[in-house]
Amino acid sequence: MRKIKFRAWDTVMRKMVPAFIGEYAPVEDYEIMEFIGQSDQHGTEIYEGDIVTGHFPYSKGTTWIVEYLDGAFQFLNIHSSSEGRFWVERQGPFTVIGNIYANPDPLEAK
Repeated sequence: MRKIKFRAWDTVMRKMVPAFIGEYAPVEDYEIMEFIGQSDQHGTEIYEGDIVTGHFPYSKGTTWIVEYLDGAFQFLNIHSSSEGRFWVERQGPFTVIGNIYANPDPLEAK
């Protein structure tokens, strides 16, 4: 069974925080990201909104953004919008290099 947990990007302080929100701060000050149930090759947990590097078979891209779409987590190739998306289950050795909030330009992550 997959662990259900979250983290949050504090839009005011501009930093990642544990997802203990609501009681202490307004929810609208946070971007909530869900854990996808997998870790990268170094043991770093992968969350929605993370930027990862790695290779899929038959793919030219090496940098991906993790998104939740159509009821599943997917990797979006930032190099080619026409190449489409890959389901997270089709994984290879990936490394988390940043996230879309701390690194808004994915090509400059890490």
